[in-house]
Formats: sequence, structure tokens, C-alpha cells
Amino acid sequence: MIHILIQILDINNQSKDYQRKEKPTSAMYCLQNMVDSNEVDEDLEREVYEECSKFGIIQDIYVYQSSNKSNSKKEKKENIKIFILYQNLENADKAQFSLDNRYFGGNVITCEFYDETKFLNNIYSD
Repeated sequence: MIHILIQILDINNQSKDYQRKEKPTSAMYCLQNMVDSNEVDEDLEREVYEECSKFGIIQDIYVYQSSNKSNSKKEKKENIKIFILYQNLENADKAQFSLDNRYFGGNVITCEFYDETKFLNNIYSD
């Protein structure tokens, strides 16, 4: 079982540090480099949901595992993508700002906005 321990900013103190140069274009983002394919279990989606719901109401969450079979640790992490759709842009923006480049299990998480239309059409890669 994986326990989500993500170092995040204190939401109450975040406003003084929170400045975005560009406005987000999507209420959805994609987390990568959190876990590799050997670490995905039935609790992962729930644990990510619990952590990410601190930023606002989540409409959908999906853990995608690529069918690409790889032996390298880097590629195993690249094969796992966690898509999170928030109720609005503001909450997604706060989450992305707080989670991008944070450490999780010794890994630096990437958190990038993702096109909702691609997600709704089951397109999970760029």
C-alpha cells in the first residue's frame, strides 16, 4: 500500500507566494513521476484524491497505466499518469502551483495542465 505524503504549501499562507504569470487554460492537470508501475495499487486513486481535494472539489480522477512494458525505472514512472479534473480553473491552478516540483518518495513530481478535450476522448499522451 502506498501512503501519499506530498510536501505541499500551507494553503492559508500560500496567497503571499502564489503568483502566476499566465492563466491556466484547463481545470485538469496530469501528475507524473510519482510512482512506477510496480507501485500502483487499488488505494492509489483514493489517496491522491484525498490529498488533492485540499485544493477544491474534484470532478474526476483517473490513474492511467501505459501498456508500454519497460524495465528502466525512469520509463516505469513515465508510464503512470494521474489525471485530475477540478470543478473550476482557480482550484486546479492552486493545486498545480503547489504540487509541481514537489518531492514524493524521493522523486520530483511534475504537474502540468492537460487538455480536457483530449482526456474526454481517452487520449492520455501528448
